[in-house]
Amino acid sequence: MTEIRVPKMGPTTVEVEVMELLVSEGQRIAAGDPVAEVETEKTEVTIEATAAGIVSEILVSVGDICEIGEVLCTVETAG
Repeated sequence: MTEIRVPKMGPTTVEVEVMELLVSEGQRIAAGDPVAEVETEKTEVTIEATAAGIVSEILVSVGDICEIGEVLCTVETAG
């Protein structure tokens, strides 16, 4: 299982707001697929999947404030 986390986005960004979830539980995704749109204090950013597989659990909702490094969702990977 792989955890898709909020990546480091800049030296001053400590949290982001989830604006849109672009995947759903049970959906098959590829590495690089967009997972969520988040907003920092300066811009909107698309977070991409870091692994291919099936989205097993989404741990955030639209409107949530997430810290850098927080898990957005988990992906069940083959093998």
